[in-house]
Amino acid sequence: MRPNLAVLLTAAFYLGGCSSLSSPSQKRIDSANNFFGMGLGFFDDGSYPESLQAFEQASALIPNNPDFEMHRALALYYVDRHEQSLDLLRKTCLLREEFPDCHNNLAVLLLKSGKSAEALKHAEKALSAATYSTPNFAKTNKGLALHALGRDREAIETFTTIQDDSSSPLHCRNELYLSRSYLSLANFSQASRHARIGRDVCLNEETALLWQAYVQYRTGQIVEAKDLYLEALRTFHNPELRDEARVSLNQLNREEVLAEPKLFL
Repeated sequence: MRPNLAVLLTAAFYLGGCSSLSSPSQKRIDSANNFFGMGLGFFDDGSYPESLQAFEQASALIPNNPDFEMHRALALYYVDRHEQSLDLLRKTCLLREEFPDCHNNLAVLLLKSGKSAEALKHAEKALSAATYSTPNFAKTNKGLALHALGRDREAIETFTTIQDDSSSPLHCRNELYLSRSYLSLANFSQASRHARIGRDVCLNEETALLWQAYVQYRTGQIVEAKDLYLEALRTFHNPELRDEARVSLNQLNREEVLAEPKLFL
């Protein structure tokens, strides 16, 4: 799952124990804001080294600003400095008494790093904040952590509490996550149902077709699964996913056991 970068630029910076005499000048604040805005733009474009440089310049001008530090940590992760990123984000979440976006973003990166128990803790911390305006993101991360920990009944309960627009990318993903948790519990009818719904709403996500094919295979509908893999070979634009479909189809033809495909985070 993509980190949540919905943070507004603000001049009301967190200054720790500094007195008003050491407050930054307006010129310094404006310059830091400019670097921060540049960093957000680079991050959204996938230019992570450039975004890191911009966030570092903002942080140098205004040290210990939680928003700057959070985004610097996210950029560090995406330039493969994972442990440094996680350490910085853990510290940053403590800079402000209530900072749900930080805890939720930390949950995302912990899930990507395979640290599911710690991810669950921070997703729940985000959800406990009364000021959190986008709790559905944290609910999704909580459900993912519960699934990774083998607590799929709780994961399903969490996913089903999410209220979102049926056309949103989050809805698409949550349908597939529900399907996966039901499949883990061998509830094949619900796994198939949510795989079909996910495929219908995941209009631009080729992963959804691969998942539906895998569910068909697990429920013994081999011919249907092969048809879906053939559809993937005809229609997929992503070469890696097309190769994955080809490998799975060949394995089915040889009556080999298929590995579960990875779903997006």
